[in-house]
Amino acid sequence: MGIQFRFFDFYLDPFCFSALIVPLFVWERKLLFKRTNISKLELCILVLFLIIFSEVILPYFFPQFVADVTDVFAIVLGGFWYSWLGAESRVKD
Repeated sequence: MGIQFRFFDFYLDPFCFSALIVPLFVWERKLLFKRTNISKLELCILVLFLIIFSEVILPYFFPQFVADVTDVFAIVLGGFWYSWLGAESRVKD
């Protein structure tokens, strides 16, 4: 079609990475600890871990991965997308 959206072309993967990992983390906590919510601090720590893993550790060990500041923004946006859309009842102070 010839239509290009820079965000979708280059940054949808890191956005979806965090947007999918956060609900999986909540599901895992529900199974293991019977907790159905996640605190804002836990959400921030999880997003920080995802950033360190995907933008520091993976590029260090595998040269095909490239660290990118915009990926960090997309990961943060995806992580907080979870708390913003319909999951605000699961994110507690």
